[in-house]
Amino acid sequence: MAAQDRNITLLAETTVTAAVSATVTAEIVFDPKVIKTATMYGVLTYGSGGTDLPAFLQTSLDGGLTWTDIICLRWATTTENRVASVSRYSARAVAVGTTGALSDNSVLDGVLGDRVRLSWSSTGTYGGSTTIKIDLILG
Repeated sequence: MAAQDRNITLLAETTVTAAVSATVTAEIVFDPKVIKTATMYGVLTYGSGGTDLPAFLQTSLDGGLTWTDIICLRWATTTENRVASVSRYSARAVAVGTTGALSDNSVLDGVLGDRVRLSWSSTGTYGGSTTIKIDLILG
């Protein structure tokens, strides 16, 4: 993986209007010998309406069969930039395979497989040109 491939757009700037059911992006596979951290950075530009927009970075330890939330960033009704990072260097003993349940704006550090994907949704009807954009930096 070349250095320029480490800055990835998970979700290109998207205008959010009607509620979005849980939507999952394509998985990104990488060499775990090279990649040791994942940083998720998102920007919600709020227009009006809506109530809730959670986004979960998920990883798999079994080739994409089971997914586990490792970062949760959640927005509501204000323009905000949010960022969170995880590392594979923290000791962790947890049950895996949990999606959509990680606490708001939190991380599950120490669990980083060889692939990641984004799962996001929204509640309520956003308007006024509300947009969301989410990027990933692998290090």
